[in-house]
Amino acid sequence: MNIRTSSSLQPRPVVAPVPQKLTDLEFEPRDLQMSPAGDRVIFSAGTDQPLRRELFSLSMTDGAVTQLTNREVNLSWHPSISPDGQKIAYVVEKQGRSDLQVMNIDGSGNVNLSDNNKGFWSPAWSPDGKNIITTSRDTERGNLELVQFAADGTSKAQVSKVGVSTDTPQFSPDGQNIVFALAPGFGPQVLASMSADGSNLKTYSRTVMLVDEPVVTEDNKILFSGSTRDGHYRLYEVAIGSDEEPKLLVDGDRAISPRLSPDGSKIAYVDKGGNGRAQIFEANRDGTEPRQISPDEGYSVSPVYTPDGKKLVYISSREGDREIYSQNIRN
Repeated sequence: MNIRTSSSLQPRPVVAPVPQKLTDLEFEPRDLQMSPAGDRVIFSAGTDQPLRRELFSLSMTDGAVTQLTNREVNLSWHPSISPDGQKIAYVVEKQGRSDLQVMNIDGSGNVNLSDNNKGFWSPAWSPDGKNIITTSRDTERGNLELVQFAADGTSKAQVSKVGVSTDTPQFSPDGQNIVFALAPGFGPQVLASMSADGSNLKTYSRTVMLVDEPVVTEDNKILFSGSTRDGHYRLYEVAIGSDEEPKLLVDGDRAISPRLSPDGSKIAYVDKGGNGRAQIFEANRDGTEPRQISPDEGYSVSPVYTPDGKKLVYISSREGDREIYSQNIRN
């Protein structure tokens, strides 16, 4: 195996201030999404027994939590905020069947983009806000492929025709490419990309398997959590269209959920902390100087940056129940 390396430094101790608790929720939060303006966080919350999940908005100014959906379904989840911060695309699911919907950021003006219960997951907006890419079985052969909708519901088109399952699509910032997970047969997921029109399918390393949702940077590189045969999860980087092996950025233990800071200089991610449980970390863009951000109390996951890059908002069980916290990370 030939993996190019950048950093294998051990994370430094926590140096960030104490986290601030933002919520006192009845149900456990998931799916954190920061608005482009930084004025609110959209998330899902609910219960597993009975299965129910709705979308909520957390104000970053006064801490108010507002319920956005009250659908007669099992799940309203997978929220994705439009680039202008005015719309939310999300998935509604009932008894294992799901559809794609869009609403205003305040929960009003809900529009069904699909109404056939064919199965939809992981919506993501195009950079210009005109289209939404998702994975769906609403395809020619019923395979889980990439399907693109006009955000106003006027059109729909199947983008991929690869014949195997796809997941977690993301547009590149220039809108020219789509990066996604490809799952051949029943094997592990492989990192893949294609042009926005469905041409130029490209798969990447066969020795580093994709663990979770990839991130595409402004310079058309892909940040992702990958695993090898040793069972560890590490953070890697590869340029879109490259034939080279991914470059190792963070030599972690269970490093997942990479998020790029607004100025592109840092990476926030989740890894095993000093207490042996998931915690929030941050490293330089090249993987150097990793440091643990969240304290060793409970576990912490799902980091998102505020637009100024000075805070991380994340989910933590540091006081028992899972709640949303904010933490200053800059002096």
